[in-house]
Amino acid sequence: MKKNIFSFIAAVIVFASLAGCSNNDDLTSEVVSVEGRFLMGKTGAPMIVIESSGPCTISSNDDTMFSEFTNGDLIELKYNGIIATTYPGQIHHVYDATLIEDGDISDIDESTLEALKEMGHIE
Repeated sequence: MKKNIFSFIAAVIVFASLAGCSNNDDLTSEVVSVEGRFLMGKTGAPMIVIESSGPCTISSNDDTMFSEFTNGDLIELKYNGIIATTYPGQIHHVYDATLIEDGDISDIDESTLEALKEMGHIE
């Protein structure tokens, strides 16, 4: 009986450790798109300001994905659907970014810009 309990516990530990090593991309196979205004952060970290949920830092494995955008451009992101609930939010798995229309910094809500300045994300 003790041998069965120890075998069961060992199996649970192995399963739990394997599950803990999963990649966030495995959590969803869904690709979601969202539109927002592009903003380059103070440290060179790109951001998107989404009207319904606010600003998010964005990252991708492609370092050149955001190089053609300027502050205020309306862009569409395709990502894995996961946004970390911090302020600003964080989108880590961007697959594609497309320019919808040229914009200007004045296209971004002033209170959002002020909050990001106070937190040191933009100049």
